Amino acid sequence: MPWKEMSPKEQRMRFVSLAESGRFEIVGLCRDFGISRKTGCKWIGRYREHGSEALRDLSRAPMA
Repeated sequence: MPWKEMSPKEQRMRFVSLAESGRFEIVGLCRDFGISRKTGCKWIGRYREHGSEALRDLSRAPMA
């Protein structure tokens, strides 16, 4: 059975849902997902403020 590939947004949503469940420590989740604690907190903050749509990839282009 092949592995299901997940988009970055799906991976972020999974991270946030596990973090929001309260069953796991943020530090451990960040380690398991291979991200820094700063990034994990950023994703959680974005989700809380703007919902799941805020977890999509954002443009890195400078603002004009």
